[in-house]
Amino acid sequence: MQRSLHRQVVSLGEETVRIEFGMAGQGAIYSVEMPRYWTRVLLENEGDGPRRQYRLWLANSGNRVRIGQFLTDEERKALAARLQCALRLSPTLNVTAMATEKTLGDA
Repeated sequence: MQRSLHRQVVSLGEETVRIEFGMAGQGAIYSVEMPRYWTRVLLENEGDGPRRQYRLWLANSGNRVRIGQFLTDEERKALAARLQCALRLSPTLNVTAMATEKTLGDA
């Protein structure tokens, strides 16, 4: 079974949220940082009926970064809840929220 090479890692530090995008085995190609205090998790419902899809974003001050494109809707909902909880935790904790890797054909 072929695996997707795309990876996303969300890390929560004391003052920042860092989102790294890259390829498996190659590390981060680029990254985005946001102030932790102002970062919000947005889960948007797009479409209607069987074509409905949830989109997951990390947002702050009008900027949004989409994450979890390779996850199922249920996985996106679970990640949204986990990130919301982690953002409320003490900012002195350093939490790695998620590294996503999706097997092609599982969606």
